[in-house]
Formats: sequence, C-alpha cells, structure tokens
Amino acid sequence: MISTKLIWTPQQDQFLRDHYEHYSARELAIRLGLKFGAVRKRILALGLKKSPEAKRNHILSLSQHKEDRWSDDELTFLRTNYALMSKSQIGKHLGRSQGSVSYQVFRLGLTKSKEQARALFLENRFVASSSFTPEEDQFITAHWTSMSKADIAKAIGRNRREIVMSRGHKLGLTLSQTERKSILQKGSLKRDDIFSDEEITYIREHFTTLPIRSIAKAICRPIRSVRDKANALGLTLTQEALDAKRAHPDFYPDSFIARAITRDPDLLQEVLNTPNLIKLKRLQIHLNRKIKQL
Repeated sequence: MISTKLIWTPQQDQFLRDHYEHYSARELAIRLGLKFGAVRKRILALGLKKSPEAKRNHILSLSQHKEDRWSDDELTFLRTNYALMSKSQIGKHLGRSQGSVSYQVFRLGLTKSKEQARALFLENRFVASSSFTPEEDQFITAHWTSMSKADIAKAIGRNRREIVMSRGHKLGLTLSQTERKSILQKGSLKRDDIFSDEEITYIREHFTTLPIRSIAKAICRPIRSVRDKANALGLTLTQEALDAKRAHPDFYPDSFIARAITRDPDLLQEVLNTPNLIKLKRLQIHLNRKIKQL
C-alpha cells in the first residue's frame, strides 16, 4: 500500500515560520495549496506561536465586518454602562448577542476594576432575586428566623434556597447563633420523620458491616441523608469494623474512583457521568487489593 503521508520540505517549514505571525493557518493553507488540518498540525509540531499583538490584530481582522454594524450611540452606551451592567444585560438592551458585545468590549479595550466586577457579580448572582413581590419580601422577613431557606423557597414557589438567601441579605436580614441552631434542629427532626422504622432498623443492623453507599442503595436514600441519620442515631465504628468496611468495593466515593482513572480536570466530569466505567474501575481496585492480600 502506497503511503499518502505528507512530507514537509524545509522550504515549506521556513514559509510557515516567516508568515505565521501575520497570517492565519487557513490563509497559509490556501497559499501553500494544502489542507487546513495538515497546516495546523505542522504549525503545532514546529511550536509556532503568535505574539499577543498579532493575535489581537487577527481577531480584529476576522470581525472587521462587525464594526460597521455598531452605531456611535451604541458604542457610547457600551462605554458608559460596561462597569454597571453585565454583557448579557447590555446585549438585551441593545438587541445584540452577548458574543457581539464581548467582541466590542475587546476591540475597545474596556475593563472593570475588581470592586466593580465583584459588585456586579453580587448584584446579578441570581437573576430572580430582583423580581420579588412585596408579599414575598414580607413572607421572607416574617419567617427568616423560624424557617430554613429551603422551606421558605418552597413556600413562595422559588426553586433554590440561594435565591432566598440572596434576597434576605439584600433586605438586611440576619440570624443569631441561637436562631441558626434552632432552625438546624427543626430540619434534623423533619429528616428523622422521613425514615421508616424498617429503614432505621436496616441502618442499625448493617452500619458496622456495609459502607454508607451500599446502605443508601439498599433503602434508596441519598448517601448524605443516611450518614446524617447514622450520626443522629449515635452509631459508631470500631477500628476493626472500619478496616473491614474499607475492603468493600463500595466504600470509596465515585470522585475517588474517577481520580484513579484520570487526573485531567476536563475529563473528570465525563468519567463521573459514565457509571459503567466507574463500576469497572471500582471492581478492578477491589480485585487488586484482594490479590495483594494473597
């Protein structure tokens, strides 16, 4: 079989070195009469990089046609409000996409101070926090010291307790240490009521022999809920029981197993989203430990 692998000549390599600073890989491919992918791979192989100024000029040249679409009034509005509004808010006000706003911010060299960025982040952390009705504000104020934030959110039809927390802080509401403990105790009692007698019996019987993960699977409960319940029941482990549980395949969390597969942060989430891969790796670790004990 005849090889079709492209062989680069010294003259082609020198052409890339001389012109990559001023042309894109696609433009160089056209000039050389080669495929874009082949030129891109060769640029990486040669370790060629553009200077920051060349990158900026390249981006500006690619989006040059967009500059004429922005009127002077729009650019003035962007300069005036960039430190006060988010890019999405500016885009919504001007009828522009967030990408278009980002490009103009880059082109104009606009920046925010750390204080401005933080203030804007806190203000827009939760989009729904600014749309509370007076009745909702009144309910939050009345129950701030007696209900958990999750219960308040559920009562007023909000889907996240963080939204209620943000709104409460904006209203200047605070909690004393005693009030905080009282709310936590109420929450613990409420969680206790959810467990049936059969579930509590199962937890008591298997706490010293099975990992929390296995118990949670058996009774269809979240791991954290089972762990909290075991603590509330006062269940403890001896060192021998702990060593025995560590030998069980389900003892270590999925995050630990995923890190045993890869340390790449970009791949960790993909691994965690693949249960079968986690299961196989968990079994491999268990078998390797069994083999070492022989």
